[in-house]
Amino acid sequence: MHRLYTDGLLYFGNVRTAYRKLRPLTAEQLDAFFSSRRFDTETIKARGPALPLVAIPKDDRYLISEMACKSYGDGTDGACALKAALLGALRVHLARDGGRTAIRNLLDPAFLAAEYAGRQDELLFSADDVLDEQVVSEEELEERYQRVADRFVRAREIALGNTELYLSMVNDLDVYVATSMRARQDFRDMASDCDTIFSDERLKALNLRYFDPTLSAAAGHEDKGLIECLMVKCAKALVYCAGERESFGKDAEAAMALSLGKPVIFYCSTERRRRFYRDVHPLRSLSGMGELPRL
Repeated sequence: MHRLYTDGLLYFGNVRTAYRKLRPLTAEQLDAFFSSRRFDTETIKARGPALPLVAIPKDDRYLISEMACKSYGDGTDGACALKAALLGALRVHLARDGGRTAIRNLLDPAFLAAEYAGRQDELLFSADDVLDEQVVSEEELEERYQRVADRFVRAREIALGNTELYLSMVNDLDVYVATSMRARQDFRDMASDCDTIFSDERLKALNLRYFDPTLSAAAGHEDKGLIECLMVKCAKALVYCAGERESFGKDAEAAMALSLGKPVIFYCSTERRRRFYRDVHPLRSLSGMGELPRL
């Protein structure tokens, strides 16, 4: 009954339809039906390694995020909201007879211009690497800013190139990793989780093609959404990485994969999160979720 429940949801959308479709089939027909939906493990092993992606230092991967892109623009002076916001805030600070101050303090709404006050979280995220550094002049501020902006440009160029590599092998994609990253540490943790999962000795022989979200960027928000939907559709399976706070986009990706009859694995770092996804989360009713062995 558990097998009927799980396969019914994956392949037919509900158990009643699955029962009606499967009950008249002979044993040979049932075997053929499910055999056609299995992946040929030996063929997967025989295809060899995937195209190598270009690495980005883990501490710089937060710079490929959409929030960082909005803050830095294309990295030039004329398109950088972060630089404009910081310079404007520093001038306000100095006009109030302020002395040396941490960059973090300049991103307080009390110093930010009205057009940037509502973007404080985004700006704090993007300036994470220099928030605690002290400045007292525009020259010092520009030096600190430029140091991170140069790293942003390099990381983004690599991430855009990696996206082209992903698209070139999308028809052979094995695993799509769905996540939501809102802090710099989220990017570090996600990069480490991907390394832990896909470097496991039990998976190495498969030469898996997997999407690492900390290595890929798109030209814009719309492009990113379309590319990720394409990868979810083409991947053989999806890994949903549970976090402290989830997003509609990640849940939608998991729901899309389940609706296409793809296996979805909920990867949880704590027992509390694992129990939430097994017993409470709405997607559990779509997935027939059960216990999985831990890597």
